[in-house]
Amino acid sequence: MLKDILVELTSGRAGDATQAFALAFGSAMQAHVTGVATIGELDSGYLLAEAGAVMLQRSLAEATARANAARSRFEGAANTRGVRAETLNMRISTQNGDRMLAELSRHFDLTVACQPDTERSADEPSILEAALFGSGRPVLVVPYIQRSAPTLDHALVAWDGSREATMAMAGAMPLLRRAARVEVVSVNREKEVDFPGFNVTRHLARHGVNAELRRITTDLDLGNTLLSHADDVRADLLVMGGYAHSRFREMVFGGTTRTVLESMTLPVLMAH
Repeated sequence: MLKDILVELTSGRAGDATQAFALAFGSAMQAHVTGVATIGELDSGYLLAEAGAVMLQRSLAEATARANAARSRFEGAANTRGVRAETLNMRISTQNGDRMLAELSRHFDLTVACQPDTERSADEPSILEAALFGSGRPVLVVPYIQRSAPTLDHALVAWDGSREATMAMAGAMPLLRRAARVEVVSVNREKEVDFPGFNVTRHLARHGVNAELRRITTDLDLGNTLLSHADDVRADLLVMGGYAHSRFREMVFGGTTRTVLESMTLPVLMAH
C-alpha cells in the first residue's frame, strides 16, 4: 500500500501542478502527504571572500521566506482537499543535497517529483535523481503538462526482465491493482525475457492484476516507442525501470530514461 508520500515544494507552474497531483493522488490513496521545501545554501567560502557574510545571510533569509511561503500554500491546499499533510524545510548544498534528499525519501513509500527542468544546473541537487538512484523507493514523475487529477485507469508496464523493471513493477503494484486495464509491453525482444515456464502476467494475476502481454517490434528507440504506444492507447500511467550509468562516480540518466523524462506526456513511475 502507498500510505506515506513525499513531494518537493517547488515554485512555478510545473511545481504547482506536481503538488496538486500529489495531493489528489494522496486523497485517492487515503495517504499522508509530506511536502519538503529545500533551502539551497550558497558556498560560504566564495561569498565570504567576495561579498561578505551579509550577502550570505540575506540570501538564506530570502530562500527561507520562499520556502515558508511554499509550505503555507501547500498546507492550505491540503486542508481544502481534506488531505492529511505536513511540511518541512530542509537546508541543502550542492555537496550534501542529493544525499540528504535520498535519505529523506527512504522514509516514504513513494516520492512524487516534477519532470526535470532541462535548464537546471547539473550541480543542483534534484529530488528526482536523489530518490530514484539513492532511496530504494519508487518515484512518480509528473509531466509539465499535467493539469488533471490522476486517474491511472490504464497502465503500461515496460518489461525487459531487468532488476529495474522488476522493482518498478513491484513498486507500482498497488496502482496496477486499481487500474481497469494493464498492458505489459515488451519491445524488440527476439528471445523471451521471462524465466522458462514462467510469465510475468501470471505473477501479476496472482496479485489480482489481469494484465495482457503486448510485444512490439519497431525501428524507433525504446523511449519513443513506449511514449508513442502510450499515446496511441490513451494510457495514463507508464511503469518502467529507471536506468543509469556512472559518470565521474555519479549516477546520470541512461538513454531510454532520459528520452522518456524529456518527452513524457503522462505520469511515469520509475524505480532503480
